[in-house]
Amino acid sequence: MYANFRVDNNGDDSIDESIILEKTANEILDVPFGPPLNFTSIGNGFLAFSAYVDERDGNMGYPCVRIPVIATMKQNFKCRLTDREMEGTTYELSENHAMRYRVYIVSCKLPDEKELKRIKTIEIGVFNTKTAKFEFTVVPIKYRIPKETEIKDHPLQYSVCLPQLFGNLYTAERIVEFIELYRLQGAGRFHVYVKKESLDTKVRRLLNRYSKEGIVELINFHPDIQEKSIWYHGQLISVTGQNLFLSQFEDNVLEIAIYERLD
Repeated sequence: MYANFRVDNNGDDSIDESIILEKTANEILDVPFGPPLNFTSIGNGFLAFSAYVDERDGNMGYPCVRIPVIATMKQNFKCRLTDREMEGTTYELSENHAMRYRVYIVSCKLPDEKELKRIKTIEIGVFNTKTAKFEFTVVPIKYRIPKETEIKDHPLQYSVCLPQLFGNLYTAERIVEFIELYRLQGAGRFHVYVKKESLDTKVRRLLNRYSKEGIVELINFHPDIQEKSIWYHGQLISVTGQNLFLSQFEDNVLEIAIYERLD
């Protein structure tokens, strides 16, 4: 699918969205959006969104496991691997806007850095005031971010993360313009977060078309939290839990994903 171009009376180049939209007008919605992203309940009404191995020194000064968490308040978290417990360092993100549910990043340093290469799950613990002890829940490792020295030795693929589409805030015309302009700049793939139940038919048909052509990955994103209790429908957890950690190896190619918004 490629956009046609036109030049208006002022000489400005623009994308003719109607060419693409005409192709999607009568399509059957036969491409599933996929199941909702899995959040793991970790006690006290908190949610963990997977875990990530970060082999870089980064802001912590050492490689670690990072776990994005939705919680109502800043907590002392622990991590556990087999029979060893590690204190977690909790960082609150800056765009929670004093909402009831907020997004935090919990970082845990492992005793043996060699374990970063092989672990597939980690346990995260939160203090239960009723039992007066930490209760642990298994969280899967979803992504691995390599060391900087390994990153430069691999070919790169440029992709764009788009959180998140819901309701009728964004038109199909605006989405076409956004995707096609980024494709002209070299973006090969788009990770689009959607609340599929709220999208109008025109937008769903458009995304369906892009998905079938392998350009867009549709991610059904709907945390089990009242939307009025978290900032902007939970967009922040999709940005940090998914987009910023979406640098990953696939077929020996490192995908670097940037975060962007339509507005």
